[in-house]
Amino acid sequence: MVENLNENGSFELNKENSNTIIKCEFCGFTFQKCDGISCNSCPINCKTVKCPNCGYEILPESKSYKFLENNLKKFKNKLFNK
Repeated sequence: MVENLNENGSFELNKENSNTIIKCEFCGFTFQKCDGISCNSCPINCKTVKCPNCGYEILPESKSYKFLENNLKKFKNKLFNK
């Protein structure tokens, strides 16, 4: 997933920013999106980024997954933080 490191130390999705900090899910290496090799010539426009350290291809997070994740967090907070 292509994510942005926020001030809390967690990661958030960040759209099309070349300065986005990415953490490789395989080796844990952190790098800027512009340092990774993106899949620009892909015919299906998959927007993967390849880790410059290990070569692992990181897929961007889907919008439907992010939507479900955000709504489940809101539901959990309402349920347990009355």
